[in-house]
Amino acid sequence: MRRQIPPENRSAEFITVAWMVSTMATLFAEIASLLVQAWITLSQTPVGEKEANSDTVSLLSILLLIAVTSGLSSLLLVPLVYWLRRTPPPRLVTICSCLIAVTPLLAILLLRTITM
Repeated sequence: MRRQIPPENRSAEFITVAWMVSTMATLFAEIASLLVQAWITLSQTPVGEKEANSDTVSLLSILLLIAVTSGLSSLLLVPLVYWLRRTPPPRLVTICSCLIAVTPLLAILLLRTITM
């Protein structure tokens, strides 16, 4: 006989969906920022040049801002998910979500230490 999983309440489902959407937004912003960074690196113009790269550097900054804010919200939602759900999410999903959420913070710290 199969074990019945108790149904989750609406608030637990809402927080879980918000957590996953935040995690996916972080992942997409990270991937897009990597692509923009590769574009800046592969283009032969220097970063300080205002004509060619000011738009791409601005886009990179905006994407990193999106990744950091959605990553922080994802990290803040993890305890809420565990507190509200009757059955916790799979451990691997939580670990991957936390790694995705921390990556933009580490990337900014790395960029800041490289440019100093």
